[in-house]
Amino acid sequence: MMEKVKAISLVEVEFVLKSRIVVKGTLQIVLRVKGFAIEFSDWCVLGL
Repeated sequence: MMEKVKAISLVEVEFVLKSRIVVKGTLQIVLRVKGFAIEFSDWCVLGL
C-alpha cells in the first residue's frame, strides 16, 4: 500500500512541477504579447 501511495505522490509532484513551468511560460508569453501591444497603441492599456 505504501509503495503505491509513494508512486502516486511522486507522479503528482512531477505533474505539478511541469504544470507550473507551463503556466509560467504561458504567462511570460501573454505578458510579452500584451507589452508588445501596449507599446504600439496606448488605448490597449485602457482595454486591459
